[in-house]
Amino acid sequence: MAVAKAGTRRFLLKDEVGAEHVRQVAAQHWFFWNKIDALDGQALEYVWATKPDECLIHLYEDRLVGLRYLVVEGPKRADAFGVIARNLPVCDRFEIIALCNEARTPDAAVRAARRLGVFANAEFDVELFGCFGDLAEHRAAEVRLAAIVAMEYAGWKQFAGLLEPMVADDPNDEVRTQAAALLARL
Repeated sequence: MAVAKAGTRRFLLKDEVGAEHVRQVAAQHWFFWNKIDALDGQALEYVWATKPDECLIHLYEDRLVGLRYLVVEGPKRADAFGVIARNLPVCDRFEIIALCNEARTPDAAVRAARRLGVFANAEFDVELFGCFGDLAEHRAAEVRLAAIVAMEYAGWKQFAGLLEPMVADDPNDEVRTQAAALLARL
């Protein structure tokens, strides 16, 4: 899991974008740096670099949420953003918000929560926060649990206001336990 951090930007790849396609694009634009195999439930990670001390581009194949995403870090990130925008289909903010608003079943809401969490970057976004809030109040416990995992990916301090009521009075023991654990880590 790559928790959102200041100075980074995460890009959620569309489902049809395979790791091989990302590696082909990366090979045309960046220098291969490292491959970190998945251990104990961690994500498989590939890392490319631009020039030293300029930018690192990480591809995560995250088994926890079943998604692929890129994390770009470094002082000269803008060039990498351009390469990604031109060559790799990524989800945009409006797609994520629509996915959350249109989720009618628990399965669709869990899918939306996973994508929302990976999509959210370190900068607080009030509209995305509203989506997190709706998922945290869903009638199905599996959706509320997925919302907690999604909140962990984003890591916003503002989640305390959503987690505290879950800890205090959620009808599901696991939801209360997971909400308390994340609240303690924020």
